[in-house]
Amino acid sequence: MDESAVYVRNPYFPPGGAEDDLIRAPIAGRQAAFARLYQTLTDQHGARALLVTGRRKIGRTALLCAFDNAFGDTIVSAYVPLRNAPLGSESDLLLEIAQDVTAALIEHDVPVGKLNDLKPPAGDTRAWFDEEFLPAVFHQLRLRHLAILLDDADRLLNSVLASALPDDLFGYFRKLIDHWPSLGIILAAADDETLDAVSFGPLVTLNDHIRLMNLAPDETLWLIQEPARGCYTAPDEVAAAVQRVTGGSPALVHQFGFRLFEKWEASDHNLIGLDDVRAVTSSVYKHAADDFRRQWNACTLNERLVLTAITDLIFEDPLDKISVPLLQTWLTDTDYPLDTTAILSALRSLEYNEIVTGMPDAVVITSGLMQTWLLENARLQNKGARPSFRAPAPLAAPIGAPPGSTASTSGTVSSSLPRLREIPRRAALLLAGLMIAAGLLGAGAAFAVFGGGSAPVSVTTTPPPAPTVTLAEPSP
Repeated sequence: MDESAVYVRNPYFPPGGAEDDLIRAPIAGRQAAFARLYQTLTDQHGARALLVTGRRKIGRTALLCAFDNAFGDTIVSAYVPLRNAPLGSESDLLLEIAQDVTAALIEHDVPVGKLNDLKPPAGDTRAWFDEEFLPAVFHQLRLRHLAILLDDADRLLNSVLASALPDDLFGYFRKLIDHWPSLGIILAAADDETLDAVSFGPLVTLNDHIRLMNLAPDETLWLIQEPARGCYTAPDEVAAAVQRVTGGSPALVHQFGFRLFEKWEASDHNLIGLDDVRAVTSSVYKHAADDFRRQWNACTLNERLVLTAITDLIFEDPLDKISVPLLQTWLTDTDYPLDTTAILSALRSLEYNEIVTGMPDAVVITSGLMQTWLLENARLQNKGARPSFRAPAPLAAPIGAPPGSTASTSGTVSSSLPRLREIPRRAALLLAGLMIAAGLLGAGAAFAVFGGGSAPVSVTTTPPPAPTVTLAEPSP
């Protein structure tokens, strides 16, 4: 690279980055979410409250941090990170929100005016917040709207459910937005099995809810190309390869963007190709392994079984279409057979969490990196009954290869379980064992008769301990 070139800061969110990195990081594919936010906050006749949910690292905090870039000064936003807020006292919580709102006014160059003269609440903090603090705020804002952005609102809900905060807290927030037409409240919470959106009522209803999803191919294309357009060119095939490997996960796409930018900084050319994507894939995979393990641990037993069946079938034949009947046939050969209803239920949950797609006739793992992790970690273990003949799994699916394919490895590659075509061989071995046992019993009886003794009444054999089949946990 030319030494006289002006240094350009990497625009992508770095692995393990801080909140300041998140604020300046580009955001893609959230136009519909921003439109819904704007509609909610400016609706004079609506609730002006919205719940934003999504999986971990899907971009909830990034959406809130990009609020000002999306709306400018038409709506002044006050970001309140509840993961750092005191949630053991309602008075401390409201004072924390008041401090964050005041900081937001200063950041937006709004004179604080009467806020400097406010005294801390002497008694009822709710009354102080509604009757003294907010009037002073809206006096300074004039005709502009105020949006209070409560991030990690699931922690707030947990504190209410644990009685650390009053159970009518969300009702109080609803009274605030009813009282102040220019006030809106946005909640952002992790979307998991413990989240109950109904519990945020009456502040929000089921209709006041949006869920963030993975990026579409065109959104990944924008995120790979546009932030670095002045530095290098990333052809469409590069963005398409990143989409296949990441499944459109915003965090993983940002990691690829960050590593590709680093690679450009260390190179002497301004064109990123598929070879560059291959070169950084192992680094991205290594950093994402903990997240894949977390997703695996969050799955139910049936979901893990279905994922294990999918990955093993992909291992056997990457080009074969995986259907529900095929999954049921595979599972029948294990100690955990599932019926069609159970398989479909597990697939729907996995599809909701964007781990699989294409059900019910052509199921595939959404992310190539996740598929690689599953091939290396998700398997059934039954050492007493079925020895493992599995060879090391490939690191990652080939860049540019169709979904469902895996990297080739040297030597003989076998499945995590004996293949279905080996079943007749196992049956033959079992039959042979039974014949040998019968022969031994016959020999014992003949010896007793011809040797002058009496035939044994019975022959007792001690069977080996029944093998326990457990789903393998991923290696640390």
